[in-house]
Amino acid sequence: MLALLISFGKHFSLIYDFFYDVFPYFNKFRVPAMILILVQFNTAVLAAFGLDALSDLKEKTVPQWFWITAGFYGVWLLVLVLGSGAIESSLQSSFTQPRTRDPNAVRAINNLRLDIWTKDAWMIIVWVALGLGTIWMWIQRNISKNIFMVVLVLIAILDITNVGQRIIHPTKSSGRSAATMETKTVDRYFEPDPVINYLKQQKGDFRIYPVGNLFGESRFRAFGLESVGGYHPAKLKLTNDFIQRTKNISSFALMKMMNVQYLISLQEVPFPIVDKVFDGKMRTGRGVMPTKVYKLKDSLPRAWFIGKVEAKTDDQLWPMINEENFTPEDVAYIKTDDNEATGDYTKGTVKNIERSLHYLKIDVDCEDSGFLVVSEVYYPVRWKCTIDGLTAETIETNKLIRGVVIPPGEHTVEFIYDRSSFNKGKLISGISLVIALGLIGAGVYSKSKKS
Repeated sequence: MLALLISFGKHFSLIYDFFYDVFPYFNKFRVPAMILILVQFNTAVLAAFGLDALSDLKEKTVPQWFWITAGFYGVWLLVLVLGSGAIESSLQSSFTQPRTRDPNAVRAINNLRLDIWTKDAWMIIVWVALGLGTIWMWIQRNISKNIFMVVLVLIAILDITNVGQRIIHPTKSSGRSAATMETKTVDRYFEPDPVINYLKQQKGDFRIYPVGNLFGESRFRAFGLESVGGYHPAKLKLTNDFIQRTKNISSFALMKMMNVQYLISLQEVPFPIVDKVFDGKMRTGRGVMPTKVYKLKDSLPRAWFIGKVEAKTDDQLWPMINEENFTPEDVAYIKTDDNEATGDYTKGTVKNIERSLHYLKIDVDCEDSGFLVVSEVYYPVRWKCTIDGLTAETIETNKLIRGVVIPPGEHTVEFIYDRSSFNKGKLISGISLVIALGLIGAGVYSKSKKS
C-alpha cells in the first residue's frame, strides 16, 4: 500500500515528498511510477498466500469476511442498477476539463470516460461474483480442492488478459493507442535505406549530426552509426548539460570537436563549411523523407594533440566554447581545479586507434610533453585511463570530453571501462537467487514433513 501511495508522486505529495526529502538515493528514481514494481511483486506474493489460506477453509464454515465482501459488492450492484443516473451525473461533474475548447470534443471525451468507468465497474462485479461463487462451492465441498484452485487461477488470468488486451490491442472505439507495434512495422522501421547504406559505406571512426527535428532520432544506432543526438532516458548529467548549454551542439566548431563528419538534414544547409555528398530517402519516425547528407570540412579525428590548455571558470567557459571562432584543434579549456595542466604543449602524433564497446587504445608519439584530447565523454568513475599500463589522470576538457597529459616519447594510452559494480550486482543477484530457492525448498520440505 505504501508503494502504491508513493507512485502517485505529486498527486499524493504528503507521502512522496517525505521519502524524496528524507531517504537517500530515493530522488534517483526517474519517475515515481517505477516503484510500482514492488506493488506488482507483492501482489503476486500476497495472492499466493491468499490462495493457500483459501484452500485451508473448513468445510461448511463460512468465514465472516465472506459475508462482508458479498454485502459490500451487493450494495455496489444495487447502486449500479438503481442509481445509474446519479452516478453518471456525479462522474461527469468530477472529470477534469479536457485540453480543448470544442464542446463536441469535450462531450465525446467525457462520454468515453464514463463508458470506460461503467464497463470496469460491471467487470469488477462479474469477477467478484465468480470468485465468491467458487469459494462458496469449495466451502460446501461441491468441488475438489484442485478444481477450486484451478478455477480461481483461471479467473485471475482472464482478468489480467482482459486488462492486457486493452493496452496491447485496444479497440478503435476505446480512444486508446496501442502500447506495442506490430512486428512487421518494427521490421520495416529498421530496414536500411539509401541514406543509412551510404553512411555505413564510409570508412573510419566518425559521428553524424542529425539537423533540426532529426536530432532526437535514435534509429541510427541500430545500424552501428554513432550520433551526437538521439534519445536516452538516463543521460549523464554532463552530457545533458552540454547539449542544453550549447543548444544541441549547434556550432560547427563543437561539431568538429565531437568528431562529426556528416550532417543529416531534411532541408538544405547553405554554409560553405559543408559539402553535399549524398541526396536520397531516409525512413524517420514521421515516415520516409527526402534527406540530404553533408560532409563537414576539416572535421577532427577521435583523438588529437593540442598546443595550448587554459583553465576557466564555468561562467567564462560556456561563452568561449559556444563562439563560432572556437578552435578545438588548437586550444582546450579545463576547469580551474585542474589548472596544474595549463600551459603550452608540443603537438604530438596519434599513430593508431583501436576501440571496442568497453575499451579504447591510442598509440601516440610526442617529442615533449603533450596534451591529448579524446572525443569521448568524460566519465572517470568508470572509464579508467592508463599510460603504458600505469594509472593516469583524465581531465575534463571543454566541458564534456577527455584530456590526458602525455610525457615525452612513444606511449600507449588505454581507456578501460570498469565493470566492477556490474559484476558485484551479478554476484549479489546470484547469491540472492540461491538463498531464495533455498528458503522455498526449506518451506516445501517443512510443510511436507508436517503433513
